Amino acid sequence: MNKLPLIYLACFTLVALAPTQTQEDNFTSSYTNPDSINIPSEETAYTRLMTIPILPAPGSIGDHARQIFTRGQARHNNPHAFVKIGDCNTDSPYFLAPFDLDDYDLGRYAGLQPTIDFFAGWFAYGSQVGHVGNSITTLLDPFFTNPEHCPSAQPTTPLACEYGYARPGVAVMMFGANEVLGLSETEFAGALTQVVEQSLAEGIIPVLTTFSWPHDAVWNKAMAFNLITVEIAQRYDIPLINFWRAAQALPSYGLTPDDPYLSKSGPTTTIIFNGAEAVSGHTLRNLLTLQMLDMLRTEVLAAAP
Repeated sequence: MNKLPLIYLACFTLVALAPTQTQEDNFTSSYTNPDSINIPSEETAYTRLMTIPILPAPGSIGDHARQIFTRGQARHNNPHAFVKIGDCNTDSPYFLAPFDLDDYDLGRYAGLQPTIDFFAGWFAYGSQVGHVGNSITTLLDPFFTNPEHCPSAQPTTPLACEYGYARPGVAVMMFGANEVLGLSETEFAGALTQVVEQSLAEGIIPVLTTFSWPHDAVWNKAMAFNLITVEIAQRYDIPLINFWRAAQALPSYGLTPDDPYLSKSGPTTTIIFNGAEAVSGHTLRNLLTLQMLDMLRTEVLAAAP
């Protein structure tokens, strides 16, 4: 049964809901004081974001990811499983799913095939925390929990429900495109902190991803949201994909001309790394996400049976 009201059916339509806390996600946000959010100038924000690596350097995932993974193994998380968390740019047949459908050509990135094999079955998995109209606030509100996944009478959030249902080792997430239109910087930072802390408590490695945005009236606020994402990734020593920086080199920042949807490389969902990653937002995100999963597999997860 779909519990989402019609106002959430549009990818970039948002009614901001205050994150709620239940017994299962009683976390204290590190952002309790609005004054702790420093909104830089447009020039400063752009410069700072351009200095953040697109992907971590090989071998630099760090001991913390391994500690998270060890905690997750004690909770019987599946090292071969990952969930996708986000909005319509995540709940898309163009994002990762073709790797499960044998609808791809890795081209010069053939070395990534072992990672596709390692996570087989999860690229096309549709989680309840990655769907059209999703926002970070809906993940934390029990009203949006799918009762077919979590029929318990005890209220639980969609995020807690999905983590308990799928038991993934990794969660790949991108927030900001919906939230920038309806949340303040402090609200966004508090909610993202809560999502990260719940992931860590469950022994799930959260992979944060910055988001692209057109150069419009919201441009500076979008950069501020991305800097918050970067800061939280650094604070918790967790993996980050700086998609925003990578997308600066793409036509229209990797977005469609009229809306902040990621651009496609063609009329089909086939993923082909033949140079389309230098043109298409979806293709570039597919490549960067697969490369990040490859780093996690080789540096953290591969020791698991």
